[in-house]
Amino acid sequence: MLQASHLPLMGQPWPQSWLAVEQTLQTHPEHHISAGSYMHCCSENKVEAFVAKGTLGNYLHDLGKILYFRDDYVLCNLIVLKPNWVTKAISLVLTDEAVSKARGILHHSELPRIWATDEQGCSYDPYLYPVFLRLMERFDLSYQIEADTPNDHTTRSLVPQLLPYKPPTTLQPWPKAPANGQTQLEMVYRFDFVPAGIMSWFIVRTHRYSRDLHWREGVTLGYQDHQARVELNPMLRELRLLVAGVQPHNFFTILMHTVDVILARFQGLVIRREIPCICH
Repeated sequence: MLQASHLPLMGQPWPQSWLAVEQTLQTHPEHHISAGSYMHCCSENKVEAFVAKGTLGNYLHDLGKILYFRDDYVLCNLIVLKPNWVTKAISLVLTDEAVSKARGILHHSELPRIWATDEQGCSYDPYLYPVFLRLMERFDLSYQIEADTPNDHTTRSLVPQLLPYKPPTTLQPWPKAPANGQTQLEMVYRFDFVPAGIMSWFIVRTHRYSRDLHWREGVTLGYQDHQARVELNPMLRELRLLVAGVQPHNFFTILMHTVDVILARFQGLVIRREIPCICH
């Protein structure tokens, strides 16, 4: 309770009109409404449009009362009034046996089967499929795989949480020393405990560099003839980042920053960063 009292928005005084909007939204039987309906609700309760779109909408989202992504072109017209409804829809993907057997590959043609009905037996409207996929991407749970042919629509997504634990058989051992003319940079993160989901989030956030070699606890990446590998060892409570190439510093910095952004989510996590000695 002491920690909760210091959270943002705790004890923040709200105008009566804001409380009226919140109470009105909570009484809606629908799981979601359009942005227009939300704005109409705010207008009826004397809340100005710029406040409804900005401060109030953001506060309701941060407090978990609604899901509101006004900055996202796919999600901006949808106001989710019951976030647990979205959580349930996403869990249907994360627990789907067929996606797991497909090594984390979610074929979009499977969505009508996966999202056939919700917990109340009601059908999910097909127009919600791209919305749910986008929400999964916003939560760093998946990313859409580029189509094999340019200008074609993507038909698959990768769900890192459902990747196999074993590395691919085609994965080559990492060389102990860099090749001639190349430089190798490495950093080891050591934790007091391993936060759940850090590799899944990392794989999603770095998918633009993917070389289609990823498993539950690792991934290989590439950028302009530079190669990288990131591996998590839960038993040793460590994560290794290694980049090799002619000038690997920029790529190394990008990946290191991505790791740091993810780890910043876990306040209180004790992290020790080590750079292996390259002395002879």
